[in-house]
Amino acid sequence: MDDKKKKKTDDGSALEGASSWWGGLTAEFKRIAWPTRQQVVKMTIATIVISGIIGAIIFLYDLGLNFLFDRLINLVG
Repeated sequence: MDDKKKKKTDDGSALEGASSWWGGLTAEFKRIAWPTRQQVVKMTIATIVISGIIGAIIFLYDLGLNFLFDRLINLVG
């Protein structure tokens, strides 16, 4: 096997690897464009409203299908 293709196993300590990982994670978090409080409130309200609308549509669809199936069963039976 080629020595260049082997993975590093014992070249660094676990503490150095964790430190490097933590440093990379911290750098990534600094690059995130966090939303403002006002944006979060607006998005939360939009999510609740849209969820309510979709829930109402599903509820009405369920009621309609239930009504149709009941009529069909009464017609056949």
